[in-house]
Amino acid sequence: MLIPQNLLKPHTIQPQILHTSNFFDPACLEYINHLIDTEKWEDAWIGDTKKPKATEVRNTKNIIIAHHNDSDYLYQTIMRKFVEVNNKCFFYSLTSIYDVFILKYEVGHFYKPHLDIGGNATNRKLSLIVQLSN
Repeated sequence: MLIPQNLLKPHTIQPQILHTSNFFDPACLEYINHLIDTEKWEDAWIGDTKKPKATEVRNTKNIIIAHHNDSDYLYQTIMRKFVEVNNKCFFYSLTSIYDVFILKYEVGHFYKPHLDIGGNATNRKLSLIVQLSN
């Protein structure tokens, strides 16, 4: 049975996807290119734990971008851009950023459609995806 519209509260339209060219400055891109050639890539996981790897759901590689190490400039740039996009489009009250990764999809890699439920995903309001290509 459909819920009568007069019982529902008014809702807002979901914001559009934001497209921004030149998201990263040259220093960030240089660092990302450096990471591409490192051995730091590991199998991506699902959920909040690194085990078990579920290749039927997700088959890709990732590198964690942490702060307070050689990745700090990239991390800080992503955090500033994340807040900037939120302030332009979504207007959520944000308190923290979880897990910043660079994902590498090669031929045959995938991440199937899924729901983010449980763990840190329960509190997630936004995800930021930046597509990098040659």
